Parts: sequence; C-alpha cells; structure tokens
Amino acid sequence: MTPALGDEVQRGSECAPLLFLDIDDVLCISHHHGGRQAALALNSRRTADAAPFPWDQLFEEEARIALNLLMERARPRIVVTSTWLALFNRAAMAEVFRLSGLARIADALHVHWDAPQNRFETRLAAIERWLAANHRGEAFAVLDDRESGTGLAGSTIEREGRVVFCEVGRGLHLDLLPALEAALTEPTKR
Repeated sequence: MTPALGDEVQRGSECAPLLFLDIDDVLCISHHHGGRQAALALNSRRTADAAPFPWDQLFEEEARIALNLLMERARPRIVVTSTWLALFNRAAMAEVFRLSGLARIADALHVHWDAPQNRFETRLAAIERWLAANHRGEAFAVLDDRESGTGLAGSTIEREGRVVFCEVGRGLHLDLLPALEAALTEPTKR
C-alpha cells in the first residue's frame, strides 16, 4: 500500500512506538542556555557575525546519552510536547536536536511531530487530543516532569505505566530507561 501524500513510514514500521517528549527538566536543565537562547542562536547562525553558542551544553550529557540509547533500542517516533513549540517550527526544532547531539531525535520526528497545549490546557489534554487525531494503536510513552506535565499525574495513561517523570533539576537518566522501554513495547488498550 502506498502511503498518502505527507505520510511517513519511519524506522521501517508503521507501528513504531511513540514517545511524547518534553524538553525543559527532561533534556534541558540549564538556566543559562534554554529554549529562548537556543532560538536566538539559531536565528543568528545565518549571519556572518554570529556569536558561538554552546550547543553541546544545551542538553544534559546524561540525558543525551540515555535518550540516544533509548532511540537505538526502541526506535520510537517523536512527538514534542514542550513549551519550546512556541519558539521553533519543525525544521528549526530538528536543527536544534542535530546541533545538540540528538540527530536521532531529529530523524525520528513523527509526521505530526507536535502536541502543543492550548491556553489554559493541561499537557494531558494536549496529548489526548493528539492521540484522538493521530494514534493508530502504537505503543507509547510520555517523558515529562511533574511541573510542566500538568494533568499527567494520576491520569489513566500514568496508571497504565505510560508516563515517566523526570526529577526537576535532574532530567532524564539511565535509571529511567527500563520504565520507558516497557511502555514503548507494551501494546495499548486504546
């Protein structure tokens, strides 16, 4: 069967699992180099007098290692749920991931790559809206923190074992991979 225009078959499977990915307090812990600074740096890269930006320091090293390992093992497609969606379109977000040592994330962005929150909406509501419109039965996991992952704590998807919370100020680390891998391989009941 030929995919419709705009559809993507990523990682060789239409049923690749999905990872809903937050950025702040998951990958980016720095108070000096955050989304706004990355957006400014990305825009200034196109000028001759661009100041250097520490792309290798934007995301925590341990988080990059853990996420790259998860990408290698589980091969999920990525849906970004972060407030960084207000700063970057798909191409710019992919470039940020590539410049920051996460090319696998850039390459795995889902065709419907973003699940932005509407004003006064919880992160859970944004994810549920995305699932209602785009979910095709794939296994999925949500990687977030308790501060920005509003509505996720105590939700049905958390009780199903699909939500993995990072500690604020620590972010993603290798000890969280077993829970993520379990969610990404467990069939859904949806």
